[in-house]
Amino acid sequence: DTEQPIKLLCYSEVVHLNKYELDLNGLDVLNFDLDREWLLTIMFHRREFKSRKKLHILRNEYRERISEADVVIAPIADDKMFSTIQSFMDNAITDIVTIASMNAMDYHEQIVMKSDKACNNLKFIEVTKINIEELAKYREIVDIERTMIEEKMIEVRVEYARQGEIAEEILRKKGVN
Repeated sequence: DTEQPIKLLCYSEVVHLNKYELDLNGLDVLNFDLDREWLLTIMFHRREFKSRKKLHILRNEYRERISEADVVIAPIADDKMFSTIQSFMDNAITDIVTIASMNAMDYHEQIVMKSDKACNNLKFIEVTKINIEELAKYREIVDIERTMIEEKMIEVRVEYARQGEIAEEILRKKGVN
C-alpha cells in the first residue's frame, strides 16, 4: 500500500517513497491480527509493570515471543493510536472498544524486521519522489479522513462501551492478581 506512508508524510515539503521486497522464506515470522493478543503484546512492550511483580512472568513471556522472531507482521502501533491503547492499559475502555476503535481508524499492517537475517532478505526496488500536487491532494484527504475518524470513534465508543473486558479483568483471567 503506497497511500499509508504518503498520508503519514504528506505535510512534509519533500516526500520520497521507497519500495522494497521482503523474502520471508527461511525466516521466523510472527503474525498478529487486530485482537486481544495483539493488545496484550503492545501493552507488555509499552509498560514495565515495575510495581506489579506478579505480572513480570507474563510480561516476559509476551516479550520473548517477539524477541525470538526474525519478522513481526502486525497492525500498525504508532503514536497516533497509542492514546486509545493507553486508555485500554489504564482500564478506561475495554478490549472490544479498543479493537473496534483501531478498526475504525483503518490501520494497515506494519512489518518489523528484528534480525540481521531478516534485513538481509530485504531488497530495495525503487524510489519515487511524490510531487507537490499529489501531496496537496493527500493533505485534503487526510483532513477529511481525520474528521470522519473522530466521528467514527464517538460512535464506536457508544456502541461497544459495555462490551468486552478491561485490561485488569483479562490479566486476572490469566491468573495474575
